[in-house]
Amino acid sequence: MLHLLFCLFTTIQASILPSVPDDSISFAVKITVSNLNPTDTSYEFSAWIRDTSTDSNISQIWTPDGWRSSSYQPFYSKTGQTRSNWIFLKIYRRYNPASYYFSFKYKGGDTEELKLYYPNFQIMDMHTSGGWLQGTLYKDSLLTIPYPNVVVIAKDSSEKPLGCYVTEDNKISDNNPSRDGWFSIAVPVGNISTLEFEDVSGNTLNAYLATTPPFNIKLYDTTFTDPVILNNVSFSPETPTPGDSLLINVELYNPGSAINNVKVDALSDDVLVGTITINTLAEHASFNGIIVYKNLQSGKHKIEIKLSVNNCVTTKTFYIQVGTGNIIINEIMYKPLTSGEWLELMNKSNEEINIANWTLDNQIITDTNYYLKPSSFVVIAESSSQVLNNIYGNCSVISLGSSFPNLRDGIDTLTIRDNSNLVQDLLTYDINWASNSENGISLERISSVSSTNDGDNWNSCTVPLGATPCKINSICLGENSIISTLNAQPRIFSPNKHDSTVTRIFYTLPFTKAIVKLYVYDRNGRCIRKLLDNYSSGSQSKYIWQEGCVWDGKNDSGSFLTTGIYIVYLEAKDEFSTKAISNKTTVVLKK
Repeated sequence: MLHLLFCLFTTIQASILPSVPDDSISFAVKITVSNLNPTDTSYEFSAWIRDTSTDSNISQIWTPDGWRSSSYQPFYSKTGQTRSNWIFLKIYRRYNPASYYFSFKYKGGDTEELKLYYPNFQIMDMHTSGGWLQGTLYKDSLLTIPYPNVVVIAKDSSEKPLGCYVTEDNKISDNNPSRDGWFSIAVPVGNISTLEFEDVSGNTLNAYLATTPPFNIKLYDTTFTDPVILNNVSFSPETPTPGDSLLINVELYNPGSAINNVKVDALSDDVLVGTITINTLAEHASFNGIIVYKNLQSGKHKIEIKLSVNNCVTTKTFYIQVGTGNIIINEIMYKPLTSGEWLELMNKSNEEINIANWTLDNQIITDTNYYLKPSSFVVIAESSSQVLNNIYGNCSVISLGSSFPNLRDGIDTLTIRDNSNLVQDLLTYDINWASNSENGISLERISSVSSTNDGDNWNSCTVPLGATPCKINSICLGENSIISTLNAQPRIFSPNKHDSTVTRIFYTLPFTKAIVKLYVYDRNGRCIRKLLDNYSSGSQSKYIWQEGCVWDGKNDSGSFLTTGIYIVYLEAKDEFSTKAISNKTTVVLKK
């Protein structure tokens, strides 16, 4: 919350309390204007928060037409009258944490435009300094009539404002429940001694809560003022895969006398997935219950837990990631020569993502803003960027030094969590996935859309440097792999032995008829065998022993090749259009 008190005569004075919450959370600004002239004249004012490093507006203001980057609010006043109003802002753009200020402009009547630039306030980091006070406000002491559009102001023991919120249904909030009377105040950790209530014109109101102050606000925690506390919600498994069932464990606590007709609903993306009904929750009793959410679909889902007690509804919102998120583990170096251990992250989405306060195995990767652009990479390393750049060329590196987790040369698990502690990717790798166990050879991901923990989706790097940090993986499947398939069975074969003397190639195409090239390349990028060359094909390889879809480990001259990793490359052009696709997979030839 940002609380401003302006007295306008020939100058503007300001008192700004307290800090502003970050993360696009709406907050209120109280404007008090006095000694206005002339009579019955229209005035206008507006407010902004600006980033001095970019000279740009980083806030939006609430208007009758919704959130706007800039808008002047009109009001009228008579001679000598004092006018108070609440206006509403939120930060919506990234900013320099060390460089910002508050700006206010007032104009109207015969008074020239007056401006205020106030740099001495703080944007509160809700991940390190803040907690939440949530509940429902009522017009009556029996708690039956919710009270919307009321400014709830939280204060400490010295009457200093700590935060405020305008109770729903005011449509100012983008994230919180829209039921009447609900509020969610972002405040610094500590004690809330009093709550005060005003209408949007600054007039004091009487209102009621199920629980009265004081409240002790802790970091990350949510403190509820509703009659039954939604104490905890947990999920199992923590990293579900598509098709799994999710167990939602709900813990309730009744701090007062016995309460009847308690209900808990679980919604996924606003669709009801399960309900718990409790006929009577005894005095000072706890309750644990489980809701089973079946057949999870891939992607990020909003999970809302709604606790209903009489006319009071408390909602807690979570997010779960089914399958991998948009930031994925793309390459790991667990047996380095001189570079030190490292792993590479990739942003597979079409949007820029800030990984500030994300963690690798509970170790913070960076506590400052770090924006990873679409289809780009960053290396999280034990060594410095200079060490890796000397070996592999230009890399974007975040060095953790001795805090980098030890990568075992066997079986190990790596977990990437975002700043809300949501698992974005989890890799349990096995050194046996690698076809090349030499030191200095990384383990690369083949497809960004296939499962992270599928051993067939990983193999050893094939380039001479042994790794491809901040570059496309040497064995990477392109986007076209989504609409075509290419497989080799078996992936490891031995031409000079009785069993597995050949590998068979299978493909499917998005075309009814196509011209196909099917080539084999060595790890240096040289084409050593043309299995199919401008071959007229249907939408798939016809049968196992189709000519050209079996490789016996020989080059075009008929000589057996040496042990190593080889890349099978498919290219197909639609005979009836200009469309074309390509795909590749790897096979291992052993003598």
